[in-house]
Amino acid sequence: MERALLQLLEPVKDRFTEGNAGLHLGDFAAHYGERSARMEAFSRMLWGLAPLWSQGGGLKYLPLFREGLANGTDLEHPAYWGPVAGCDQKIVEMDAIATTLMLCGGRLAPSEREARFAQDYLYWFEDGGRAVPFGRSLTYRFGQCAFFSALAFAGVEALPWGVVKSRVLGNLRDWFAQPIFSSDCLLTVGYGYPNLCVGENYNAPGSPYWALKAFLCLALPEEHPFWRAEEEIPSLDPLRSLPKARMLIARSGGRSISSRRGRAACASWGRWAPNMRSWSTPAGSASPSPGGTAWRRGPSTAVWPSARRGRTGGGPSGALMPFRWGKTTPGGAFPPCGG
Repeated sequence: MERALLQLLEPVKDRFTEGNAGLHLGDFAAHYGERSARMEAFSRMLWGLAPLWSQGGGLKYLPLFREGLANGTDLEHPAYWGPVAGCDQKIVEMDAIATTLMLCGGRLAPSEREARFAQDYLYWFEDGGRAVPFGRSLTYRFGQCAFFSALAFAGVEALPWGVVKSRVLGNLRDWFAQPIFSSDCLLTVGYGYPNLCVGENYNAPGSPYWALKAFLCLALPEEHPFWRAEEEIPSLDPLRSLPKARMLIARSGGRSISSRRGRAACASWGRWAPNMRSWSTPAGSASPSPGGTAWRRGPSTAVWPSARRGRTGGGPSGALMPFRWGKTTPGGAFPPCGG
């Protein structure tokens, strides 16, 4: 995991802005200003670096970020991040800075709620580690496994250590095998590949590095059972009901499909999900193109509802027809976002 983190950090080290208080990683904008976007990119690196520093690693980066923290919080320095206003992106990024300071003198408190959540969250991952692409902020990618990394860090033994380890490492292995990096090795906005259509209006060039939360387990010492354990694939039931989320997750062949009842807005694409919708680990996700045809609406799912025979999906009234991506997508409007 340390090698994976350093692989992510190496392309960033020459992109510091004035006073090392920010990082310039791209030339598109989010809804907040450029100064906050560069501070965001700077602070999100700390999600990976702070755990590594706590165990004596990554020391070549320490002077750069120490200087950046000092200058960014210095009211008299040209690189000062600026005052915090209402609904300010800098408020979000303070979490990484606080965690960095916390790692010097404390641990997160274990929680029974975390233990209960872990039993359900397992079902979102297929055996190999790939997760169901559900919800907003999909561009954070391997942030999907950050919960398990935090579980180990917090000392919550909700699952066998080998299971926790396999969820973290399996998810990272899957993501590092995808074309998610730019030509200069930076994480991109997108999901299974670079795709700004998957982004939200709060995604700046440094936003994908929120995924570095997955590296919190690097704060664990070498003798911790998380590192000592052999990876273990959990034995899961074929069906899991999540009543509070109004979801049913089905497992087959080591893969997961989740179905949800009720309407839910999709922040990325500005559309509403139908009353029943499914997301699957092998099918990935898709982004829509303008136009009125059903194929252009981005059926980011393993099943597609059909109103009647001859319409979208071609099945009988009310049927849920399999949606498969071939060499050519009907209508040719868009490719799937990985999976």
